[in-house]
Amino acid sequence: MAYDETRKCRKPRVAVVGAGLAGLSAASRLKSIKDADFELIVLEGSHRIGGRICTSEFAGERVELGATWIHGIEGSPLYEIAEQSGALKGDMPWECMDGFPARPIVKVEGGYIVDQAIVEPVEKLYKRLIREAQIQQENQLKEASTDRAYDAFARTSNLGSYLKMRLNDFLSEQEKTSEKGLLGSYANGSLVKKANGVTDEVLLPAESSNSDWSLRSLLEGVFSVHENSERSETAAESLYDLDLPSFGEYWEFPGKQITIAKGFSSVIHSLASFLPPGTIQFGKIVETIRWSNCSQNCRGPPPVQLHCRDGSIIEADHVILTVSLGVLKSRTTASKGHSDASAEATMISHFNNSCNIQNFRSNVDNPIEGNHVTHVELFQPHLPPWKLDAINRLGFGVVDKVFTLVELPPGDSHSHMQFIYKSTFNQEESTIPSWMRKTSSLYPIHSNSHVLLAWFVGKEALQMEALSDDKIAKAIVSTLSEFGYCQKSIHSGYGSPREACKQLAPKNGDDKDHANGTGVKMTSKSNGYYAHCRIKHSKWGTDPLFLGSYSYIASGSSGVDVDVLAEPVPRKIDHKNSEQNVPALQILFAGEATHRYHYSTTHGAYFSGLREADRLLSYYGWLT
Repeated sequence: MAYDETRKCRKPRVAVVGAGLAGLSAASRLKSIKDADFELIVLEGSHRIGGRICTSEFAGERVELGATWIHGIEGSPLYEIAEQSGALKGDMPWECMDGFPARPIVKVEGGYIVDQAIVEPVEKLYKRLIREAQIQQENQLKEASTDRAYDAFARTSNLGSYLKMRLNDFLSEQEKTSEKGLLGSYANGSLVKKANGVTDEVLLPAESSNSDWSLRSLLEGVFSVHENSERSETAAESLYDLDLPSFGEYWEFPGKQITIAKGFSSVIHSLASFLPPGTIQFGKIVETIRWSNCSQNCRGPPPVQLHCRDGSIIEADHVILTVSLGVLKSRTTASKGHSDASAEATMISHFNNSCNIQNFRSNVDNPIEGNHVTHVELFQPHLPPWKLDAINRLGFGVVDKVFTLVELPPGDSHSHMQFIYKSTFNQEESTIPSWMRKTSSLYPIHSNSHVLLAWFVGKEALQMEALSDDKIAKAIVSTLSEFGYCQKSIHSGYGSPREACKQLAPKNGDDKDHANGTGVKMTSKSNGYYAHCRIKHSKWGTDPLFLGSYSYIASGSSGVDVDVLAEPVPRKIDHKNSEQNVPALQILFAGEATHRYHYSTTHGAYFSGLREADRLLSYYGWLT
């Protein structure tokens, strides 16, 4: 069905599914072109706009439960929107208002501080290896590295294996040059220092040989801290899941990386302000998208029907679909056998492929019950194999943030701490649960804040989401205790710091501060001083509207899969030998996972929405 036929019969009807950044950028773009005469509706499944952007308040400070950073401000349209809307100046303290966290103190389980002479060489090594991985696709590696790096690239296709091989090379070199290298420099010196609130105890090599901490284990531990940080940046369950050849395709804008004083949600509200009242309809959970692969004429009904949970049916000529890759994985046939954390549930039913447009109501009354999702096929007929293959190959992970308020004595401040956990432990004896042991840092959200932030990824994030708030808070306090954190900050010299932290336990009937977040309040009293612990956290993995956080290029996939994911359905090649007049551009795909170079970011979501809006504008001849 040609575009001019549709225009002769009626205004083209466009339905945008999702009022997140991608959906709102598409909708505002369509409305910004004066001559464009679309009938537009935005369907939002929840009762707020923003999607995976969710600004909140906690302990009197502004925090982001979802997207946090503008990744480079030079040339960034999001920075321009924030600046023009006055969102860069706030009325309360906000997350990372003074930039990235200060240089960390690295500690091993038990409370020992690792000497910076050990930390810095490994930190420099990791940064160099990541840079090598980023530039290898640009054929610049020989100028920046060694033949050994080339050999590592030739022997593996995933980032985790590459980093492991290069770390082993580094450790081997240290052993070969032990008299002059890092190992030699510690032959008669200290490995780590232990702060006990009074003096710094030196752990000598002789002591370390009988402890859990050899120099090699410390070097590997520091390296693992950076690997776990990389997991939170990429959303990969494991760095072995990241495709090495595609790693360098990701791109950020130049300039500073900043957070937004009035919150990232201010950008969302700015975009939404350009839409006429009533454009966005809330509580519209789309259960089925029925599209056509058969011939139609413009005098019939529009080719796409959106069947919503509330029983309503929205007809459209074009749908701009902005649901997450996690939802696509779980609600298409591509989810069968897929191992991503966001696609744990199994597809329970499929529907017949049919060319007939019929009124349809799902025979599943409650596909979403609480946090448990039974995944009904989203598309009728099924998406074509080329689209399903791309959905299946690309990666999508869960990343959660946990904010913890730990009040300090007057004059004290929190430090940025990084944790090295014991490689072997007895869970029955350890006070640190297994799901905490890949969370390698806790840091204040700005230099004067009493709120600490921790990141959880993959299966550990899902385990955290399944727990009660008091259990999460107890685990964080136990971790702080095991790393000797409480000696000065929380308890400040009153008795035994570890025992003081262990007394920080949830009590029944404590206050629930719903305005500031989760409301778990834990109190420990000694000599009249109270320390409080309260938490607020995200739950992206079990939210049925998202089923995860953001995408990555999985090992075995490539940027080509991202481009394929972005292609509309049906595509012309599917019908090039057919005489059928199949309506074009029925389902257009937007969202961060559809942008080849800005995937996983707000920039990717924003640009993808513009791309699909411009695709429609060009199709109808309204884009000059």
